[in-house]
Amino acid sequence: MKIERVCSGVVKCSSEHEGKNILVLGGVHGDELCGVFAIRRLLQEFNEEILSLKNGSVTFAYGNLDAIVAKRRFIDVDLNRTFSEKAILDDTLEAGRAFDLMPFFHKMDVVLDIHATAVVSEDFIIAQGSCVELARALSPTYVVSGWNKFSSVSGDAAGYANRVGAIGLTYEAGQINTQGSKRRAYDMILKLLHVTDMLDAKVTFVPFVDCFELQHVIYKSSDELRWKFPISNFDEFAKYDLLLKSADLQIRAPYDCFLVLPNLVQDVGFGNELGFLACKNN
Repeated sequence: MKIERVCSGVVKCSSEHEGKNILVLGGVHGDELCGVFAIRRLLQEFNEEILSLKNGSVTFAYGNLDAIVAKRRFIDVDLNRTFSEKAILDDTLEAGRAFDLMPFFHKMDVVLDIHATAVVSEDFIIAQGSCVELARALSPTYVVSGWNKFSSVSGDAAGYANRVGAIGLTYEAGQINTQGSKRRAYDMILKLLHVTDMLDAKVTFVPFVDCFELQHVIYKSSDELRWKFPISNFDEFAKYDLLLKSADLQIRAPYDCFLVLPNLVQDVGFGNELGFLACKNN
């Protein structure tokens, strides 16, 4: 197996036989290090010949290099809103990094972008359209679709992968900076390489995965807003349940729903996403 550094923070591992071409991203958000740890572990095991590809190639890319070093979500702007032909023209560090990374998306069969959540969470994959089939085959706890309904989250890595003909998957491995998220990120890469017949791995698959469809986004409209109680991903709410409140504002569930990707209010800028509401879609 051939292992080569192709540019800063990007390493390609190739077998001697043709097969699928996979791109795995870690650290697109520099404070979400589970993907970074998983990539480092896989590269070490490939270098030590503990694991070896049967066919195809997998390219590992560390996302926002400067933010990873600083352990910050980003330096200038969110890299995961910068994977577009328009955004890379901006004068930001992340625009430059997106410009460097985007060529690697082309001619890939699958792009897996690994993240972690702000609050307690089971793992899940965000996937759109025909990508859902592979997402379910990888057997996370949940699969979430509907991300592409919301223009405020465009420019993400998985969305760009879809636009250039790859299967784009965003994997949320669990709560940020936990051992569980590191383990699940590593296991998910193994699952992907196993399902695509690139690697024989001992991994566990579950027979059924719950699916959710995002329906609504909640934006931060006041610095005084607070969640009604401690939150976690996939908390269930009945219609009219109180979600957030301030002295002069209440935000209630518009229908029976589940909370997906909630953020802590203090971590979100005015006008940005506090979370999404979803319905089951099995």
